[in-house]
Amino acid sequence: MTAQIPSPHLLFAAFFGLVLLALVVDLIRRSRLQERYAVLWIVLALGCMTYGWWIGPVEALSQRLQISEPINIVLFLGIFICLSLILQLSLKISEFSSKIKNLIQETATLKHELNRRKSALAEAAHEDT
Repeated sequence: MTAQIPSPHLLFAAFFGLVLLALVVDLIRRSRLQERYAVLWIVLALGCMTYGWWIGPVEALSQRLQISEPINIVLFLGIFICLSLILQLSLKISEFSSKIKNLIQETATLKHELNRRKSALAEAAHEDT
């Protein structure tokens, strides 16, 4: 039995997954990416590597779901992961936007109070002279 050489797109998928995994691990190590955001990227990288090295489960799943090309499942999962990441980031943006608005309002209130007290102190000092 001879070993079958994988097609170029499978080798590229495996290489891409390996590079992506190394990049994500490096970003986590340098504290530029938090672990909670890295989970989807790690899943995506492992999926690419699995597809590149071991296509059997993807082909079996595509046959079971009656999808003509196995790559369509990989693309669907990639799009699903990207949409999940976009939703997660949108939720965080909304949360931070609300927090920023509250901080701006608190800062404005504190500045107003500080200016009012400075004025009161200036008046008191002016009346003493």
